[in-house]
Amino acid sequence: MNATEIGYALYTWIRTIQCIRYFIIGFSSSLLVTFLTGPHGLLPGATECYTVIERFMRAGMVRDVDAARGLCVAEMTRDHLENMIAANHQLFTGYQGISTRSIGVRHRGRRGFGNYCGEARYPGGRVVCVRACLVNRGDGWKLSSITISPL
Repeated sequence: MNATEIGYALYTWIRTIQCIRYFIIGFSSSLLVTFLTGPHGLLPGATECYTVIERFMRAGMVRDVDAARGLCVAEMTRDHLENMIAANHQLFTGYQGISTRSIGVRHRGRRGFGNYCGEARYPGGRVVCVRACLVNRGDGWKLSSITISPL
């Protein structure tokens, strides 16, 4: 082997090591992002927000206004929720579960704000869009608004 061949072999070996290193860094970074921001990831408050929406949908399905009321901010009156569940009962009937598209949670001291976007599933493959805003005023996560609409 002459000096050119040795230099090229060394160059190829170094480039291979760099490519492997960049792959490992990229893969590790994407795993970290997935775990931190996934639907039930390590993002503080994300799982709690998901649970509030899931429980609200189940309460609406059985027309349990009091259970739904306990998951909402004080500004949402019982009458408002009762009318909303009655007027939109077809969006609760047959509810099977939700899947998360995105969830964002921001904290400011003991308070927090959450935005949820997902899909509710029903029998026969029917799917609707669920968007919600949640707040945590120090007493747990509560719904401040929810919109359920066809895709």
